[in-house]
Amino acid sequence: MRFGSIPLTLGILCLAACGGQDAGRISEACRSNADCEATELCATNLCEDGLGECIARPDNCDDVPVSLVCGCDGRTYDNSCSAELVGVRLAQQGACNCQDDSECVDNQFCESTLSCGNAGTCVDPPLMCLPESVGVCGCDGVDYESGCLAAQAGTRVSALGSCGCDTSEECGDGEFCNAITCDGPGVCASPLTSCSDGGTEIVGCDGVIYASVCEAEAAGARAPCTANSNCGSDNYCDGATCDGSGSCFERPTECPTEGPAVCGCDGQTYDNACLAAQAGERVEFVGTCPTES
Repeated sequence: MRFGSIPLTLGILCLAACGGQDAGRISEACRSNADCEATELCATNLCEDGLGECIARPDNCDDVPVSLVCGCDGRTYDNSCSAELVGVRLAQQGACNCQDDSECVDNQFCESTLSCGNAGTCVDPPLMCLPESVGVCGCDGVDYESGCLAAQAGTRVSALGSCGCDTSEECGDGEFCNAITCDGPGVCASPLTSCSDGGTEIVGCDGVIYASVCEAEAAGARAPCTANSNCGSDNYCDGATCDGSGSCFERPTECPTEGPAVCGCDGQTYDNACLAAQAGERVEFVGTCPTES
């Protein structure tokens, strides 16, 4: 894996050129953590070798906001503090890049919300999953009860629903193989029929620009959406997570009043998933949204 480099705030290290009695030797200088105390980190802007400075490791990172960084060990950390806490130098801002799971370390996997085969970023699978209302088709061709459980299994999500096709030729008359990726397994679905105020222009997976998702689907082309504006006023963009790509679905006109209640991605609680879809909101999990105390 090839890493970039990021500037670190280091003290000016005076080497032999500085002259004086201690020329060429500075007690704080280091080339690895072995040159520092157990509570310190050898901070440099290089992953290998390179003269650095021993700095104190943080005590904890509980209050540090998440801002993903890539460590020189090839692991993605929540922030630079989390990497420094375990004595790891930083390779680049942002998650570690990867082409597939083999380029990630430990139990991390190569995640991408746009493709089954394109490059992604190494991330930790979720530690726990809350119940979700929509099952998904994984890029591995296996059905999962939720996108979270697919991530726990170390696979990306390819489509909403049960895996049923790889190409539209495998679907019935009037159906096409739809997915939230362009290159993974999908589900046989009927094209949208409610296309009034059809939404913004979108590039289909066939590389053609369509006036709307409706037109793309009518042509049998996948056209993953990223926002409700791609789908038009009568439809909404549903996905396996609160962000990332999804598929356009018609908003239901009638919904039951019974539960179970769901927490929408807008942070609002709806009496059921149908009412969330009616409002054009994705569901984050089944249950009521947490409230601030």
